[in-house]
Amino acid sequence: MVRSCNIDEIEKEGITMDQLAGIARCNQLNADVVYVNDHASIDDFREVVKQSCKGSSMAVICSFGKSYLGELGVGQFATIAGYHAERGLVLALEPARYKHRIFWTPLECLWRAMVATDKVTNPTIG
Repeated sequence: MVRSCNIDEIEKEGITMDQLAGIARCNQLNADVVYVNDHASIDDFREVVKQSCKGSSMAVICSFGKSYLGELGVGQFATIAGYHAERGLVLALEPARYKHRIFWTPLECLWRAMVATDKVTNPTIG
């Protein structure tokens, strides 16, 4: 488990959503972690995405199972950068863009990828 903001440790072991929020707090940012199993619904998620994409100071970072979106690998973080309401799509920015692509995906597909269970920590991934 990551116990510090040491980049070498993070690259070796990875981080959970709670640990990412801790790093944000270490850098003077407000961070709330909401797991999809915390009584959040897909409609709640859609509203948060809409709000964050309307130019608020809020950012949404999702943790999701890549395989649920047809990608190789296990878990991934992505920042939501856009929302296309008519088509129900979100624009996800991958943190390691040299390895992963920026992509549009249906909000419902991302939600299902977030609902997946993390085999290491047992809660939902997102």
